[in-house]
Amino acid sequence: MKKLCIIASLFVSLSAQAGNHVGQCVMPKSTVQKDGRLASKPIVVKASPKDKEGKVESKLWTMSIVGQEGTMVQVVEAESKKPIGWVQFKDLELQEPRNCNL
Repeated sequence: MKKLCIIASLFVSLSAQAGNHVGQCVMPKSTVQKDGRLASKPIVVKASPKDKEGKVESKLWTMSIVGQEGTMVQVVEAESKKPIGWVQFKDLELQEPRNCNL
């Protein structure tokens, strides 16, 4: 019974951490071009998570997640901490924390 409680508590703690992306280092999803360079896929940046429309950005930069509301995450530039806006988490890929700690 004790092992079952430990396993259940571990599962609950891991699932709680998986749902919160605050503090993660991310960048827009990218593809490798024929010449070997990375090209970022465009992302839509909104001023608020509830906005219907936003501006399309194609810049390849490293960002830190500072807020989350549903599937939207609030991001800032990793180095300068300048606010960028709200983007869909599915449009981002996780990076190693060292990429945000320049």
